[in-house]
Amino acid sequence: MSIFTTAPFAIFLDLLMILYTLWVISLGEKNGKFPTGIGIGMLSWLGLLHLGLSTKSLFPENISEIAFLLIIFLAVSVVGALLLLVKPIRSKIMALSQKQLLLLQGIRVFFGANFLMQASLGGLPQTFGILDGWTHIGAGFLGLIAAFTLATDANGERRAWFANIFGVIDNT
Repeated sequence: MSIFTTAPFAIFLDLLMILYTLWVISLGEKNGKFPTGIGIGMLSWLGLLHLGLSTKSLFPENISEIAFLLIIFLAVSVVGALLLLVKPIRSKIMALSQKQLLLLQGIRVFFGANFLMQASLGGLPQTFGILDGWTHIGAGFLGLIAAFTLATDANGERRAWFANIFGVIDNT
C-alpha cells in the first residue's frame, strides 16, 4: 500500500481543497475575510464523512454499486439544496464572479491527477478513477481556456459559462 492511497492523504487533500475554496470565496469579500461559517460547515461535513466511512457506519460493507450510487446522488442533492436554501450561503455563491468560479475549476487538474494515480495504485476502482480523473482534468483545462479568453475578451464570458457548467455537471 502506498502512502498516496491512505485515508490521511485523502484527508490532507480535502483540507487543501477546503482552504483553497475559502480563499477563492474570500476574494469576493470587500474586506478579504475568510468565510469562517462556511469553513466550519465544510470541516464538519468532512469530519462526519470521515467518521462514518472509517467506522463503516455510513455504508454497510456489502453495499451494492447501485445503492452506493443512489446514496451519493441523494447526498449531493441534499448538499445542493442546502446551498440554495440557506440564504447566507446562497448569497455568497451567487456573488462569486466567473473568475472566482474558474479558479475553483483550475485546481481540479491536481485532483484529477490524484484520481488517476489512485486508480493506477489500486486505491480506487480503475474505471472510476480513470473516468473521474480525466473529467476533472478536462474541467480544469476548460477553465484555463475560459480564463484566457476572459482576460483577452475573446468570447470569454460564453466560454467561462461553458467551463463552469461542465465543471458543475462533472461534480455531480
